[in-house]
Amino acid sequence: MPPGYWTHTGGIVAYYDDYAGDWVVIEAWDDPSAVRMVYLRDFMKRYDTFAVLRVATTDDIRWNAVVFAYYQLGKPYDWGWYTKEVYGDSYYCSELVWAAYMAASGGGTVDLDANPGWTLKYLNGVAPQEIYDDDDTYVVYYDSA
Repeated sequence: MPPGYWTHTGGIVAYYDDYAGDWVVIEAWDDPSAVRMVYLRDFMKRYDTFAVLRVATTDDIRWNAVVFAYYQLGKPYDWGWYTKEVYGDSYYCSELVWAAYMAASGGGTVDLDANPGWTLKYLNGVAPQEIYDDDDTYVVYYDSA
């Protein structure tokens, strides 16, 4: 389990599906082990408490982050939570979101790792808590049952 209160980064809200009447989220999930698309309502059913964050950046960077995440669909889940890489062969949940914004912003303008580099608590990875704590994100919705 990654350190911090938040244990999963749901991914990136990609688009609204008019037919389904719901938002589509691209996430890295461990069962089945893959980067995949899910409906936001199905994602929310898995948790008693969740927050929706927005990245404080331009619409172009947000869109490019969605495109990056889309091209990762089908890649396996990365169990190496202690490391991160932008252009990897696999992704864990928060690594996918972090990598999407790193790539979309040209390699670092939007770095969602609140503690970049090596730390004793997070090693060289990027935990969901770090994305929540990062100065580039802010909460737009919070719910706790």
